[in-house]
Amino acid sequence: MQKLKSKYTLLYELFIYLAIKRKLQTIFLESLACETPVIASYVGGISEILSETNLIQSGLSFFISDIRGIKQRYYCLV
Repeated sequence: MQKLKSKYTLLYELFIYLAIKRKLQTIFLESLACETPVIASYVGGISEILSETNLIQSGLSFFISDIRGIKQRYYCLV
């Protein structure tokens, strides 16, 4: 896990999950596990994971059709 975490922290400052279908959720979970800030769309079980990790309350999730919301959340973290 430490090796994976160092890989994410060296390569990524932020992970944006722009999915419209349930695919590659493993990448999303790995980013959360490595404490990489995540902005994610409500897809499949993502909303459940986000609510359990309190990301919904901090405004880092969005509906995929909300382009303005994606942009606002990006600038919130950068």
